[in-house]
Amino acid sequence: MNGDGYADLLIGAPNEDTAGANAGVAYLLLGGGERWPNVLTGAVAYSGTGVGALAGTDVAGVGDIDGDGRDDLLVGAPGADDTGAAYLVLGAVEPASASLADTIVYTGASAGDRAGWAVSGAGDTNGDGTKDLLIGAVGYEGPGADAAGAAFLVLGHGL
Repeated sequence: MNGDGYADLLIGAPNEDTAGANAGVAYLLLGGGERWPNVLTGAVAYSGTGVGALAGTDVAGVGDIDGDGRDDLLVGAPGADDTGAAYLVLGAVEPASASLADTIVYTGASAGDRAGWAVSGAGDTNGDGTKDLLIGAVGYEGPGADAAGAAFLVLGHGL
């Protein structure tokens, strides 16, 4: 995440209450050649955007989406803003604790979609040289389907 060559660890805690009841949080523990601590007090915390957001329901390292040489993170929050959301946290030399509202946000199409229930990197699916994202929306209702759910492919170009 910070480009130092050490593996980092991302942990989701969707029922964490610091930013509001069940706002959730994603904790980033930066590697550094030493053993990770047994507590999260030194972790970078990306808090959910409000009550019931459930940020951290699913989390993923998605590789370097923006081409800056640092890996990026995707944090699912299926309870955010009635539609659900997935937040793309871009890698930084000095990652800072922040609300997920300060990141790139992908929201569901309509109320009840619960976008962000599942998140993942997708590799470079269209061969354009940039990595892509997958965002699951478990409550999505497409044409002729009641809450069938869907997985949305977000192409990595144009960030």
